[in-house]
Amino acid sequence: MSLWSAEQRRIPGGVQLHWRRDGQPATLAEWVIALRDEPQARAALNDTLAQTPYKAFFWESLPLAQATAQHPARQDVLDAERLARVGPDLQPFAEHFKAQPGASVLQFENLSGDALLVVPAPLTTHDAYPHLAAFTRLAPAAQQDALWAEVGRAAAPFLAQEAPRWLSTAGLGVSWLHVRLDTQPKYYRSVELRRWPPESPPSPPPPYTPRPSLGSLMRRVALALGVLLLALIVALGVGVATTPSRQPVVAPATEKVDAEAMTRHLAEAIRFRTVSAARAEDLNHEALSGLIAWMEATYPQTHSQLTREVVGGYSLLYTWPGADPSLPPILLMSHMDVVPVENEAEWTHPPFDGVIADGALWGRGAMDDKSGVVGILEAVEGLLAEGFVPQRTVYLSFGHDEETLGEGSLAVAALLRERGVRLSWVLDEGMVITDGIIAGVKAPAALIGVGERGYLSVRVEAADEGGHSSMPPPTTAAGRVARAVARLEAEPFPAGLDGPASSLFAWLAPEMRQPLRTVFSNLWLFRPVVISQMTQKPSTNALARTTQAVTMLSGSLQDNVLPQRAWAVVNLRLHPRDTQASALARLAEVIDDPTITLSPYPSGLNGEPSPISRDVGAPGFDTITGAIRALRPDVVVAPGLTVGATDARRFVDLAEDVYRFMPLQLTEPERAAIHGTDERVKLNNLALFPAFYRQVIRRGAGT
Repeated sequence: MSLWSAEQRRIPGGVQLHWRRDGQPATLAEWVIALRDEPQARAALNDTLAQTPYKAFFWESLPLAQATAQHPARQDVLDAERLARVGPDLQPFAEHFKAQPGASVLQFENLSGDALLVVPAPLTTHDAYPHLAAFTRLAPAAQQDALWAEVGRAAAPFLAQEAPRWLSTAGLGVSWLHVRLDTQPKYYRSVELRRWPPESPPSPPPPYTPRPSLGSLMRRVALALGVLLLALIVALGVGVATTPSRQPVVAPATEKVDAEAMTRHLAEAIRFRTVSAARAEDLNHEALSGLIAWMEATYPQTHSQLTREVVGGYSLLYTWPGADPSLPPILLMSHMDVVPVENEAEWTHPPFDGVIADGALWGRGAMDDKSGVVGILEAVEGLLAEGFVPQRTVYLSFGHDEETLGEGSLAVAALLRERGVRLSWVLDEGMVITDGIIAGVKAPAALIGVGERGYLSVRVEAADEGGHSSMPPPTTAAGRVARAVARLEAEPFPAGLDGPASSLFAWLAPEMRQPLRTVFSNLWLFRPVVISQMTQKPSTNALARTTQAVTMLSGSLQDNVLPQRAWAVVNLRLHPRDTQASALARLAEVIDDPTITLSPYPSGLNGEPSPISRDVGAPGFDTITGAIRALRPDVVVAPGLTVGATDARRFVDLAEDVYRFMPLQLTEPERAAIHGTDERVKLNNLALFPAFYRQVIRRGAGT
């Protein structure tokens, strides 16, 4: 009879019990067989378990590398190569150990402090060999010997069949028992048997899936990341491939225009100081009357074959009857007035001399917008000389107070409304041909305004008792207004890519260079990045959100007097997603001060954002883009949002669509001259004006 004992070794979360027979390490097979045949082995187990405070017990093998490092002299470490040399019958074991060298051998789990689950498990895959299990209540001390003998009888057939053939032959086995605290069973399902010994064998546990090693887990993570990256690359490629060019294919066209006459006539028109003014009595009546008389003298056929009406003071409405009165008319617009010049001495050439120098025509109105007036009249005069007869009626409208959004265009719109005119579409000034302004687009880009932002100035006001500044209250009316303004500037309106901005990038994305083509073709992924970049630049920020600018401040009239009333004016340019009412509500929410009152500041400019006109497939849009592409195949076209205000807003209820574009090609530095010092237009750009409007009339009103 052998003498059995256990040596305890503490480990993290428990202890190891190393089993010895006659003072020498014993293998698992030897010990389990001893449980069946040797009472002393069972007594040693009972004594050891009684001294161990832990609740769960299980034997397990260590990973090969770890076991070798911990027990270099042991002969019971799982050795796949040695195992493979035993013979072909053991090849499945060798393959298993190469993949999972840490498979469990035997597990004991204490479920509730008084129950024991015994599961001898093979070292190979669990579905290759049957599990043996026994479940019972822990018996009184007198019955424990019989209990462990039965455990030995349950495990021994498996081990007796397998162990002698390969464990013993190869000198392999496991001889340590891990004991740890654990109150829940982990992998095995048990069936409680009320009597011992069980009348029938318990149900086998479900298959055990070994936990992957760290290296295996990292490989799986790397594979998953690789698959995700590949899927992302494919998705981005699909986004690019499914975003084809929207540029219309148009046959090239030429128009016979007199570029010299266009330049000379625009220079003459600039010399009339038709500066806008908020009040009608402050207008330069002589200049406006002179310009109208000049137009009549310069374009005799236009004034003999078209009907001209002077409306609302000095605004002009021309009617060119079409051959088919049943067709809805079109309206071409521009304006005769210009903004004031702050300091004429700072100009390279006097702003109202119409000087031609250095390859450009200099003067106020060269770009905004007498070039449009002269370009339209040059086109009409030339077509009349050729005997062109429009099929649909063409209206021309030239406002005299557009820069202050005064009464002229209102009067023209009211007159057409009174006559029951319903327009097919309208074309006014507003957007231009950008040159090198849009990132990623190498070609010049003609942006056609399909809408324009609304306008709302808001008075932000606080009232107080006033008094002497030597005895001020904790806050003053001026201070509260200042705090309100600071809150507004710290929290701008939300930005987005909906509406015209979305259409703009849908048209331009296929024309962009990489990597921007991929970015803008996949806004489902890059939208936050694009919005963030757009809001960093004033010109693109205006496309993404309602903008707000504090333009006026007022408080006390004297430095030592507390103001009884302080106020500021915040000018809002409303994005189409907002309204005047929603904008006022948001200002109140951001300011969050019941002592502040908000009210619309009296202005003739206040108005809602315009409706968004149609792009591709709409007659007006197709006419405008076709005219551009026919004359300038190198130019790409796209819909856009006009950030300023135009006279076109007066006609949105009279037309199916209203567009805002003039054939002026500008770089970023040149665009800064609009309403600024040294306004000028390049001479090589001027011939495009009459050619463009001729094409528009031919395509929009011809046969």
